[in-house]
Amino acid sequence: MFYVNIITLYARNNGKYIKFHPQTTCYLQAGALLCAVCILIDGCRNKNIVKTQLTDSEGTVLVMEFDKTVGTATFVYKGDTIHLKQDNIASGIRYSNPHYVYLEWQGHCTLCKDSLVAQFAQ
Repeated sequence: MFYVNIITLYARNNGKYIKFHPQTTCYLQAGALLCAVCILIDGCRNKNIVKTQLTDSEGTVLVMEFDKTVGTATFVYKGDTIHLKQDNIASGIRYSNPHYVYLEWQGHCTLCKDSLVAQFAQ
């Protein structure tokens, strides 16, 4: 077997330095690289975008994507793509545009279109 030894690792034991075996050094280097890649990927994900979906009583799915940074939401419901802006309310969540209103309060989710109501279970 061939091992690339970029870094030689030493451990201190009772005041003496002990050199790690090259294979152990290679495994530790690979583990450190894997940890660094995982941290980099986690840091690159946009944590301000939330994606979820709900189902109404008829089995129709509402796919939702919330952008918490700009206060917008994009929904897909019955083939329609709906763009909403966040409204400021005292309790719960409300997004709306001239035709649609989405309300979420105490676990109850409602999407209204021109006074037609669809209820969703969380």
